[in-house]
Amino acid sequence: MTKSRTIALALALVAAFSPLSALAADGFNTPPAGYRAPQAAPGDLGSAIMSAVVDPDGTLVRGEGAVSAQRFFEGAFGVEFGRDVTACAFVVSIGGSDAQGTPEPGLISAVGRLGEARQIFVSTKDAKARSVDRPFHLIVYCGR
Repeated sequence: MTKSRTIALALALVAAFSPLSALAADGFNTPPAGYRAPQAAPGDLGSAIMSAVVDPDGTLVRGEGAVSAQRFFEGAFGVEFGRDVTACAFVVSIGGSDAQGTPEPGLISAVGRLGEARQIFVSTKDAKARSVDRPFHLIVYCGR
């Protein structure tokens, strides 16, 4: 592109966007006098995002809202949180607790633990679907 075409393009862009900046400067985005933003009702508050990082031996390494973790048997873990998680969503993935290498690939799933309202059952397997111990990261979202 020649220098004159570059200058012409730059001037065209400035001219095209100048009216928009004038509208913003004139209060185009300013709410009308007396306007109040909607406020959340008390019943709409109270969501929680909790987490747990668990080693292959069932040790709770760190987390937010997690109380404990344990290994039941090979590839089977329980993670307990400080509140009822029966109406929450779970996301779990294989992942180490530190920056020391990458865990072996595999399969992982999470489900609420039967009869335990504050616990999540996590199952880990190798790439051939055999139960094995794997480190994992668990995120729990509990809405309103």
